[in-house]
Amino acid sequence: MGRPATFVRLAGCNLRCQGCDTDDRPCRESSIADVLESIQGGRVVITGGEPTLQMRELSELIYLLHARGKEIHIETNGTNPFLKRSWKKFTAQ
Repeated sequence: MGRPATFVRLAGCNLRCQGCDTDDRPCRESSIADVLESIQGGRVVITGGEPTLQMRELSELIYLLHARGKEIHIETNGTNPFLKRSWKKFTAQ
């Protein structure tokens, strides 16, 4: 039994794993403001593709979700470094 969450699915992946459910279809671009507006509830799962391929946008989204008290989960293939310092720069805004 799962827990309610809003899924944010980002496009693109640096791997081509057999059996992966991510395809290469064109995607719809959304602003971070649009993504934030669409999130319901207290839990957000950011998935892909590979979210860390869009690190600047991902970092800003994480900062803004954290500032709103959201529980954040990130699904990644682990091939790119993901450092807390990459989103600290948004704390000054």
